[in-house]
Amino acid sequence: MGYHQDEPQKQVYKFSLLNSDIDGMTPSMLLAVRIFNCTFSLIALSVAWYRDVYRVSFGLFISYLTNWALLLSVATLTLLVIATIKETKLQNIIRTTLDDQEALKAEKNRQKLVKFTFMMYEIGISSELVVSAIFWGIIYPIKPSEVTTSLDIVYSSLCHGMLFVVFLGEMIIHRYEFQRENYRKILMMACAYSVFNCVVVETTGFSPYTREWDGWNSWKTAVFIVTGFLGGISAYFLLASVEEVKNKFVARLCGAGQEDNLNQALLQDKTIQV
Repeated sequence: MGYHQDEPQKQVYKFSLLNSDIDGMTPSMLLAVRIFNCTFSLIALSVAWYRDVYRVSFGLFISYLTNWALLLSVATLTLLVIATIKETKLQNIIRTTLDDQEALKAEKNRQKLVKFTFMMYEIGISSELVVSAIFWGIIYPIKPSEVTTSLDIVYSSLCHGMLFVVFLGEMIIHRYEFQRENYRKILMMACAYSVFNCVVVETTGFSPYTREWDGWNSWKTAVFIVTGFLGGISAYFLLASVEEVKNKFVARLCGAGQEDNLNQALLQDKTIQV
C-alpha cells in the first residue's frame, strides 16, 4: 500500500465536499455558503421553538414532523460546515506528507467523512421535502383564514419550505451522488418517527396533528403518521432521481472527461492505493 507509480492504479473514491458544479466556486466560497446555511437553519429552529406552545415538553415538541425535520436539518448543515473544514485539512495532509501510511490513513478518513455527510444530506433534504409537501399541500389550505396572517405566512415559509430551498441550493452548487442503499437509513428514520408518534399519542393522549388531547379519536392522527412515514421514503427516491438527471446533464455539459478528473487536485501526480 501507499504511493507507487509502478503498481496498477486502483479506482480512487472520487467524491469530495470541496467540488462544485459552478465554475470559479472555490472551497472557501463553499464553506462560506455552508456557514450561512447552517446559521439560517439555527434561526429557523429557534423561531419554531419560540413559537411552539408545547416547547415545555421536548417530547411533544419533536412529535411534529416539522420540528423533527428541523433538528435533522440543523445537524446536517452543521455537519457540512465541520466536514468541509475537516476534509480541507485531510487533503492538505495527502498533498504534503511524505509518509505513505499517513497519506493512506488520511484518504480513508476522508472517504468515511464524505460518505457519512452525503448520507446525512440525503436524509435531511428528504425530510424537508416531505414536510414542505404535506404542509403546503394538505395543512395550509384548510387552516382557518383568521390565522393566516402575514406573520403566519412568514413563519410557515421559514419552517416549511425555506430549508428545503437551502438544501436544493446545496444540490445545485455541489455534485451529490445519492446512494440507493441509503434508503435503509431513510426507512429506519421513518419508522423511528412513526413509532415515536404512536408512543406519544398512546401515553399522553396528545395528537400533534389535531393539537388536541383526543388520542386516537381523530382519523387525522393515524393518517398523518402514515403519510409522514411513506412521504419520507417517496421523497428520497424522487430526489435521487432528480439528482441523477442533474448529474448526467452537468456531465454532458462539461464533457465526458470532466467527471473522471473531479479529484485531480487531490491526487496530483501520485497514485493512492486503497
